[in-house]
Amino acid sequence: MQLRYYQQEAIDCVKDEFNGLLVLPTGTGKSHIISGIAQKYPNDFILVFQPSKEILEQNYAKILNVTNNPEEIGIYSASLGQKNIKRITFATIGSIKSYDDFNHFKIIIVDEAHLVNADAGKYEKIIRYNFPKILVGLTATPYRMYTNAYGSSCWRFLHTTTPRLFNKIAYIYQNKQAFDDGFLVKPTYHEEYYNTSTLDIKGSEYSEKSILRLNKAIGLHDKIVESVHYAKRKHNLIFTTSIEEAEIITDRLRFNGISSSEISSKNSKKEREKILKDFKSGQLQAVINIGVLTTGFDFPALDCIIGARPTMSLGLYIQMIGRGIRPCEGKTSCDYFDLCANVKVFGKIEDYVIGGEEKETYLKNANGYLITPRSINSDGGDWIIPFGKFRGLKIGQIGRSYIEYCLKNMGDNFFYKRQFETELMRRAEL
Repeated sequence: MQLRYYQQEAIDCVKDEFNGLLVLPTGTGKSHIISGIAQKYPNDFILVFQPSKEILEQNYAKILNVTNNPEEIGIYSASLGQKNIKRITFATIGSIKSYDDFNHFKIIIVDEAHLVNADAGKYEKIIRYNFPKILVGLTATPYRMYTNAYGSSCWRFLHTTTPRLFNKIAYIYQNKQAFDDGFLVKPTYHEEYYNTSTLDIKGSEYSEKSILRLNKAIGLHDKIVESVHYAKRKHNLIFTTSIEEAEIITDRLRFNGISSSEISSKNSKKEREKILKDFKSGQLQAVINIGVLTTGFDFPALDCIIGARPTMSLGLYIQMIGRGIRPCEGKTSCDYFDLCANVKVFGKIEDYVIGGEEKETYLKNANGYLITPRSINSDGGDWIIPFGKFRGLKIGQIGRSYIEYCLKNMGDNFFYKRQFETELMRRAEL
């Protein structure tokens, strides 16, 4: 197996008595790292967790390509109809009923580790039950949404929470480096104006009903058709929020001569496989996706993403764009049509940088912090506002009335509530 330099560096970070995260962008070959770790420890029992059977099949196929001993590799997944425990076992967490069957595994690898909840769920239980000597988390987004001290939602790195399962970030392959190295294809951004302040918030996301209402009012479904015609791409993946809206989009595309179909939890396995087969072969020009083709959808030829789904989720935003940045022969770019102002809020993914250590770990883009170090209160007034009429200005430059207006009108789940509240606290202490 010919590893890329960063894959080898990530594998070399894993030592005996190891507990840490390996952070690499979507599309940079985390499955090869899993295979590399398995080769590094040829005599140990290794349990590899994936959140879905699709990702399990991808990881399993990759290791079969490099192993000299395929009979020592097993699949433990109810949805795949196999429950074989071998020296190297690829498992879906929901299939495990008895932890005693796996207590001899002292190396545990968790793919898509950002899905692990440190204080609840089966991941936590089996990891604490096994006490593995080596625990590796692989992810492109090493953070989760948590409720902060003010009662609002905010993002926290997995290794900075209390409790936590992963002790540190052991290795980072930065987004910018991956693009500069040519291992990812840079998106070409096409941004449209979209006013998210008119949307209702339900939990930590915009409500489906308010999105559909706004999208109808501004003619967004016609903009989707225009985007497909403008891009002239072979494969167009459209992200939307609800099945109802997906059906509207499908009808609009077909009326305009664009072969398309929606894919959602409503589809049977057979229907989904047929849609994806037709999409990859080019029979379908567009697929409208409702919460299915995000994490783990591996189709390198995909060359156009249309974001018709506004989101408050940083992780979801990254996963959506991540579907189109894998390189492929003959593919030099990927169009990203941002019809719902997600780039305005989260910035361009090639600008993302993770830095700092322990609780000082942060995520930045060109506009400032997306996730602040725990010790910083709005960066002493230097945090850059990433949205609205004051976008690009430091929060310390903004009048108190605007800060109070945002806190009053944006609701309890306002994504940047912490930065605004801590700025008011900072001013009160001056």
